[in-house]
Amino acid sequence: MGGKPCIRGMWVTVETIVELIASGATANEILTDYPYLEPEDIAAALSYAAWRSEEIDVPLAPTMKFVIDMNLSPRWCGILQAKGWDNVHWSQVGIASAPVMQWAFGEYQIVLTHDLDYGAMLAATRATGPSVVQVRTQDVRPQLLASPLIPILRQYENGLVAAALLIADEVKLRVRLLPLSRR
Repeated sequence: MGGKPCIRGMWVTVETIVELIASGATANEILTDYPYLEPEDIAAALSYAAWRSEEIDVPLAPTMKFVIDMNLSPRWCGILQAKGWDNVHWSQVGIASAPVMQWAFGEYQIVLTHDLDYGAMLAATRATGPSVVQVRTQDVRPQLLASPLIPILRQYENGLVAAALLIADEVKLRVRLLPLSRR
């Protein structure tokens, strides 16, 4: 029956029973029209339909998508793309700092930046997004920074997709979920 749940392996679907009852048919009328069914079959169909109505659709975990800030090389685009992450360099989208955050939030993008102001903006506004990855190193050349950063992005992917501030420097890593609050 096309993958639809059926009563005791018969070709009578749960959907058929529920639709008949919704149309006003009584259990006795259904048993008369379908003499091979038993009262327990109708109860089981209704029980199954009630159980299914409690289910919710949970989307698959979204993948990370990045907007790379102007202070980082466009070469990051190829590196992130090679790892399977969609991305765009801000030079292809716009120019000012504040709109980067608004655009990234609206497009579900994670901001990859070397700018320290983004953390302050998130804290000051108690924003719930977008996620920001702040790289606090002197040398931000992709060929040097990609090796340590890519595993960190993979490790914290769920937090970044949910909304977080990730700050990485040469000696430590901090991750805080958004909105940021005083402790």
